[in-house]
Amino acid sequence: MIRLSKLQIGGALLSGGNLLQAVAAFAVNLVLVRYISPSDFGWFALVFAEASLVYAVLSIRTNVLVIRATEAQLDDDSRDMYFNAALQETVIATALIFVWLWLTNSAGRWETIIVLTLAVRHWTVLNKAYFERELPYTQLSVVETSAAFAGQLAALAVVLLGGGWIALVLRELAQTVMTLLALIRVRGVTLRRLRLLGPNDYQRLYYESRGVWLDGMLEATFGRLAIMAAGYIGGDALAGLVFQAQRLASVPHQVLAPFVNRIIMNWFSRVEEDDVRRRGRFRAVLVTIVLLSLAAIMTLLFADPVVPWLLGEDWAGTAPLMMGMVGLIVFLSPFEILRSYCVAIHRTRIVLVARIVQHLGFIIPVALAALGVIASSTGLSFGFSVAYAAAFIVVMLQLRHFERT
Repeated sequence: MIRLSKLQIGGALLSGGNLLQAVAAFAVNLVLVRYISPSDFGWFALVFAEASLVYAVLSIRTNVLVIRATEAQLDDDSRDMYFNAALQETVIATALIFVWLWLTNSAGRWETIIVLTLAVRHWTVLNKAYFERELPYTQLSVVETSAAFAGQLAALAVVLLGGGWIALVLRELAQTVMTLLALIRVRGVTLRRLRLLGPNDYQRLYYESRGVWLDGMLEATFGRLAIMAAGYIGGDALAGLVFQAQRLASVPHQVLAPFVNRIIMNWFSRVEEDDVRRRGRFRAVLVTIVLLSLAAIMTLLFADPVVPWLLGEDWAGTAPLMMGMVGLIVFLSPFEILRSYCVAIHRTRIVLVARIVQHLGFIIPVALAALGVIASSTGLSFGFSVAYAAAFIVVMLQLRHFERT
């Protein structure tokens, strides 16, 4: 059994670090939007979404498998298998992206940098799970906060020197490289024996990861496809506005993310008493819904006058989009808590049903917008709200049914 005090301290450190990151990102973003147009933001968001979509589809989420495994399950052979699976999927996904860029004559300098940045980030996130199993949240808080600040400072310097949208690319590059170097410094990078995976490895990975993979793929593709849908409906400018609105609406979740995605997953995976785990789930969901409802009310009251004042008139369209995303603000973090619970107890099928409902909840309003039945901005923002509210409700109903039977 892991100590609750260690989780509480770790959660406080990571949440505090994420709060600092959110404040820094918000402050730097106020400068970036004065120098970068919605269209340029949209171009970056679309390229980033299209490239990262490949990693999202191909990844079997070995980091989740490592975190979820018991000490007995994570023997040396398993560690080698997960390590090589993560490395090989990163290489294959990166190669496929470059082939596609070559076939479409899109392999420019900045596209190449974006892809290589995503490759390093993808492998680093997967590899970090070995280190995170030991709950080193003090080191992780310092690593992640320092890397985020490095990325924001790099973007600020580049945009003030006249680099324009290049600042967006270099922010991701600086943060990714800094994260990897800092993890190496605290011995948070794990290296294992290189070997090719055999048929038995692939069979085992298939059975262990199929639910986690499908959940992760649906989760990762949702946000990326949403940006791509905005680009299809309204071009780079609308994609930029949606990207900005989604980013601002997700700030409360960004602060809570260490708890709802990582700390609580570790706790759920190691608590042996079902009643204790269920009570912890209920309290976590209740507290987050109350806090996030307050954030949603503040958004509805103040987004319209405050956003144009902060970001400038070019970004005034962000305010109504944010107001339409109140469902995302309220339900994203509670849904992630329930998702972590289901993954920890090996009930990923419950999450998969919710993911399908989530996509349908988004697709219907967006389809109406694409057909001209409702405004494009209304369809996109309302789609986010419906998607996350529906996903949360579906998971709750399924868990109640499962626990009664």
